[in-house]
Amino acid sequence: MSALMRWSLIALSVCLLSAPLEAQRDERVGPRARADSSFIPRRAAVGARFLGSVGGVFLGAIAGGYVGYNVLPHECGCDDPGLDALIYGGLVGMTVGAALGTSLADLHSVCSFDKRFGRSLAGAGVAATLSYLLAGKGESIIIAVPFGAIGGSLAGLGKCWNSK
Repeated sequence: MSALMRWSLIALSVCLLSAPLEAQRDERVGPRARADSSFIPRRAAVGARFLGSVGGVFLGAIAGGYVGYNVLPHECGCDDPGLDALIYGGLVGMTVGAALGTSLADLHSVCSFDKRFGRSLAGAGVAATLSYLLAGKGESIIIAVPFGAIGGSLAGLGKCWNSK
């Protein structure tokens, strides 16, 4: 990056940061907090979103297990060839169900459903994947993945916890 570009960016930044904000220019506007500037979510929203996420995990496990069993192949040469498909479909269903259950209720959120679902799905996917990798290949993934999906879906909401 050339020196001229660096100085231009610095000058532009100084100009933008030194310009008075609209609320600073208007004398009628006093110091008041906006509704979406609250950092701590309401207790009712936390409980409702948590219960929605837990319910979504259960329903997602059933739906995902059904879809996984019917879509994934059953040629493993083992005692129960459809069990792997059922479990992996259920794990994916738990993750999607947790995100859907967390984001379904509006609760006067500042975000639309699409934004809540996208953020929640990203958080649930990352946390469930990390839980799966940390739990190893044993039976503990059946417990670790839903807890990761629930926690990740709730944490992924971010600013969408705030109400209007």
